[in-house]
Amino acid sequence: MAILNLVYLLVIALIISALFYYVIGVKGPWDRFWPFMVIILLSVLAAGLWVQPVGPNLKGIYWLPPLATGLLMALLLASAKQTPPPNKGFEEHLNHLPEQKVVNAALHSFFWIVIALFLILVMIGLAVKFT
Repeated sequence: MAILNLVYLLVIALIISALFYYVIGVKGPWDRFWPFMVIILLSVLAAGLWVQPVGPNLKGIYWLPPLATGLLMALLLASAKQTPPPNKGFEEHLNHLPEQKVVNAALHSFFWIVIALFLILVMIGLAVKFT
């Protein structure tokens, strides 16, 4: 993978993440920029390695598959945002704390599983491409 292609993939991931996080205000399930951006970056990188190059070509870089994959992954993460429980009072809030801990643990597990899967996809893609 050429350096220009890697720079393009990083720029696409940053633009999509910034658009969703700062402009639209969708932060994904983690409410932070970096986890959202890392998942978008890894999905765009995996798409650059695995998806058949189609569409317009700009200086040898096919930009449509990574862009479409990044947008689809951002939409998927945006839809995974949990809704806060309705404000019913302090005692009701205390009753939901154990449930919230379970939800947070599930989201953290989901994050690390997705990161591991994308890293495996990228490593296999690089191994296949350079052998």
